[in-house]
Amino acid sequence: MKRNQRMQVALLVFSCGALFLAALLAVALRISEPTPTTFFVMRVILSLAAAAFSSLVPGSLDVEVHGYIRAGGALAVFIVVLLVPLPN
Repeated sequence: MKRNQRMQVALLVFSCGALFLAALLAVALRISEPTPTTFFVMRVILSLAAAAFSSLVPGSLDVEVHGYIRAGGALAVFIVVLLVPLPN
């Protein structure tokens, strides 16, 4: 892949991640008391944005959750952000 094409792909991935985060922020500001379903959708959007941003970072991340989920790279970041419990 040529340098120009790599830059275009990186810009596209970064833009998608930023768009997901902007959508999450807009939803969070409009809803004062989210339902559990809304909160789950917000976590999925945040996980997608984190995975999009992490795909630009060089390196490797491997995750295994309880022996039944195994992932690497951006998918691993998606799973970590989605499954790590948030403090109450």
